[in-house]
Amino acid sequence: MKKIIPVLIFGIVVVYVAVHPDLYIKYIVKLLGVDPAQNTQTQTAERKPEPKTRMDNPAENLFEGGAEGGKYVARVENNSPDMLRLALRESRECKGDDRTECRMEQLFYYVQNNIPYVPEPDGPENVQTPEQTLAKGGDCEDQSILLASLLSHVSLKPYLVIVPGHMYVMACGLGGSSGVSDRYNPAPTQYFDLTDKKYYAVNLKSIKDIRITASSGGIFDMIAMRGANDIDRFKNRLTYDSYPECSVFRKAYFTIDCKFPSEGTVLLFKANSPVSVRADISSIKENSYKIYHYNGMRCVMLDASYKGNAVTMGMEMPKYLDSKKKVYQTW
Repeated sequence: MKKIIPVLIFGIVVVYVAVHPDLYIKYIVKLLGVDPAQNTQTQTAERKPEPKTRMDNPAENLFEGGAEGGKYVARVENNSPDMLRLALRESRECKGDDRTECRMEQLFYYVQNNIPYVPEPDGPENVQTPEQTLAKGGDCEDQSILLASLLSHVSLKPYLVIVPGHMYVMACGLGGSSGVSDRYNPAPTQYFDLTDKKYYAVNLKSIKDIRITASSGGIFDMIAMRGANDIDRFKNRLTYDSYPECSVFRKAYFTIDCKFPSEGTVLLFKANSPVSVRADISSIKENSYKIYHYNGMRCVMLDASYKGNAVTMGMEMPKYLDSKKKVYQTW
C-alpha cells in the first residue's frame, strides 16, 4: 500500500501538468528567474537591421514643398529669349557631349561671382524677376530664381530648395553615374608660323584637371604653357613659363592626365611641317560634392548666394546639411 500511494501521486501530477502546462511553465520560470517575454524581445531587437544613415540615402531629407513656394516658382522663367541668350553666352566655352554639366558649372559661378548679395529691406517681401536681380542684385531667393531660370534653358531640371531662413537651387538631370565630367573638342585659338614650323594653340581657360588626347599624321610636340602671354613670349623667343611634366615631345599619338595648379593653361602644338592635330580634353576631376538622387534623377545643390572664393559647386552651408529641405519643381 505504501508503494502504491507515491505512484498514484506522481500519476495525478503528470495528468495535471498535461492538462495545465502553462501553470507548470510559469512555476519553473519563476523558480529559475527567467522572463520568457523579455527574452523574446531581446532576441527580436538583436535581429532588427540598423537604420540607414544620410550617407546611405542622401535624399531622405528632401520633401515635396506645399503652397509656400508658389510665389517663388512663379518668378522662374523657363521660356525667355533673354535668359537663353545669357545662358549660352556665359557657357559658350562648353563643347561636346557633356556640355550640359559644363554649363551648369559655368552658370553657377557666373551668378555667384557677378550678382551681388543685397539683403531684403524691411517690410513686405519683394520677390524679384530674374531681370531685376541681374540689374541690381538680390537676396538668396532672388539669386536662386535667377540661377534656376538660366539652368532651365540648358537642359537641366532645377528645383528651388527652401530651408529655415534660406533658399538655394537643386539642379537635376545630370548624366553618368560617378560624377560630373566635362568633355571638350576645342577649336584652335590661333595658328601661326615660326621659321619652318607650324603652331596650333588651344586655350584651356578655366579647366585645371584634364585628360588630353592628341594625334596627327606626323611627329609633333605639345608644350603646356602657363598662360596666353607665354605664347607671345615664345613667338619673340623670350623665356616663357611651362609645365614640363605635362609637355610631350616627338609623338604621333598620346594620352596624358594633367593637374594644372592654376587656370588659363595654353597647349601649344608644333611640328616640322603642317599637321592636323586633334585634341580631346576631358575633365578627370574627382568631385567631392554630394550627389543627391531625387525622382530618379542625379542632382547637385547650388547655393550661388553663398559667396567666397572657397565656396564651390555642390557646397551647402553646414547648418543646412541635415535640415528638412522642401523642394519645389520649377519647370
